[in-house]
Amino acid sequence: MRRLSPSPLVLFAYLGFCASSAIAAPPVVVAVDTSRSLSADDLHKVAGAVGDVMAALPAGTPAGLLRFADTPQWVERPGVTPAQVGAALADLRPEGQYTLLHDAVFEAAQALPGGGAVLLVTDGRDENSATTIEDIAALCERQGVRLFTAVAGARRDERVLRRLALLTGGEYLGLIATADSASVASRLARAAAETKAPARATAAPAKAVEEAPQAAQAPPATEQAAASAAPAGAGERAVAPSSPSRLPWIVAGLAVIAALASAIVFRARSAAASRAPECSRCGRPLQPGESGECASCREAVLLEALSRRPVAPPGSAIEAFLDTGVFPQMSFEEQLEKTFVMQEIPVLEVREPGEPMRAFQLSSDQAFSVGRSPQRASLAIPDPTLSAEHFRVVPHGDGFYLLDLGSTNGTLRAGERLRAARLHVGDLLHAGRAEFVFTMKQLARNGARRSVAAGA
Repeated sequence: MRRLSPSPLVLFAYLGFCASSAIAAPPVVVAVDTSRSLSADDLHKVAGAVGDVMAALPAGTPAGLLRFADTPQWVERPGVTPAQVGAALADLRPEGQYTLLHDAVFEAAQALPGGGAVLLVTDGRDENSATTIEDIAALCERQGVRLFTAVAGARRDERVLRRLALLTGGEYLGLIATADSASVASRLARAAAETKAPARATAAPAKAVEEAPQAAQAPPATEQAAASAAPAGAGERAVAPSSPSRLPWIVAGLAVIAALASAIVFRARSAAASRAPECSRCGRPLQPGESGECASCREAVLLEALSRRPVAPPGSAIEAFLDTGVFPQMSFEEQLEKTFVMQEIPVLEVREPGEPMRAFQLSSDQAFSVGRSPQRASLAIPDPTLSAEHFRVVPHGDGFYLLDLGSTNGTLRAGERLRAARLHVGDLLHAGRAEFVFTMKQLARNGARRSVAAGA
């Protein structure tokens, strides 16, 4: 009996299986923030820490390196060795004026259509990106990409990094300079491998295809037809289940089963999600009392809006000299004849240890920053316990908000450390060794000024 030549379908399936078996492990891409918010010393520490992680990755792991500031740029596209990425890290330098964080992560995930892991190292601050965190989460889910986020630099927004990791099934690693390189490498490699699980689940049909060319000799077509028409007792010449003539039906059946299983899982997830309202932005279940968006998303939106507000230039603080002796200096007749028009303005009072109280007028158009550095803060205070730019008072909507800039010692109100919060008249804030009071003052429009106590 002669051997049948395998059909084109069998041959293509067999070659596809061989090609998929030869594909390397999913890549691990490193995305590093090179904007000027990270100093040269910060990037030197990042290069050392990430280089150690690359050296600890399993042999044969494909890698890539993306840097981003004003725009995302590939230094090494996915597919190079971890050693090449480690060597390229040493050449990174601060550059640009902005930080397109979201666009860079989107670019990194888009380059991994077969899944993989992204190690993102940044201070967590985004400027001028066209994409959002929600765009990134949706793309990573489609591509099978997980984000592992690590923080660097002096001004850190760790909440954004935790959110990126959470929404993509990854992990927030904390400060990259103190991370355990071996542990991080192991988690990256494991996560990258797990993204290929769906592809491995469909490998069984391909294996059957691979064995098809090795099957025993099949009868000629005429004998095969006769065998199919023969009585059940003549089953000795029946066609084997793995015969090429039946293989397309087997593959089609398995495909139908896989599609049904996917539909069942999707419906189960949809049913579970319908039991509780979800956040309109991130999709997480809402807590009791929440509606529309969760607290984390609302805070993220507020932080982004406050961060984008223009800031008064360094050293531009205008001190409000409050003249309380205007009316006593005037005669009784002048007081009767003259009507003063009073204007209420927002003021930030500053009380430093051993110094007289000062008051600074706040603008409704620009944020007012406070810190130690005369080159960065609208109001510079020579206090070593303050950060270079510690916090801002930001006009937003119909009020003013406090925005802490990731300061080392924090900004407190009533003993509570704040990240972003609406200010109320009379709020007492502590930053470093100084006290700050947000209040309102009434000033005469014609230049004469008069202090009015808060709430009066």
